[in-house]
Amino acid sequence: ESFSYIIASTETTLCHDKKDLDFFGIPRAGVLDDFIKHRYDLVIDTTVQPNFFALYTAAKTLSDLRITYLHSAEKDCSLSEKVFDMIFREDKPIDIKTYLSNIENYLNQIKK
Repeated sequence: ESFSYIIASTETTLCHDKKDLDFFGIPRAGVLDDFIKHRYDLVIDTTVQPNFFALYTAAKTLSDLRITYLHSAEKDCSLSEKVFDMIFREDKPIDIKTYLSNIENYLNQIKK
C-alpha cells in the first residue's frame, strides 16, 4: 500500500500571489479548494514555524495524519497542537533530511 502525501515548504507554495491572501493572511475563497477537496494519508509540514498559512492549510486539509516541526523555543504552540497529530521538537533549526528520515522511521514503526 502506498501513501499519498503533500509536503509544504518555504520553496513550495499554494498561493502564487499576495492577492490570494486576505488582510489577515488567510487564503481567499477558492484558493485552496482544489487542494483541500482531496483526502491525504499524510500531510508533512516543513515550514519554519510559526507559519499561519501552513497551519491554516493543514487544518483545512482532509488527512489521516498531520506532522510538523517546532523549534523547542516556541512558547505558544497551542494551535499547532490542535491541528497536528505528531510534532517533532528540536533545539536547533530544522534539517529537512533528518526530519523526513525521522518521520519515515516513526511511520515504519507504526506500520508494523
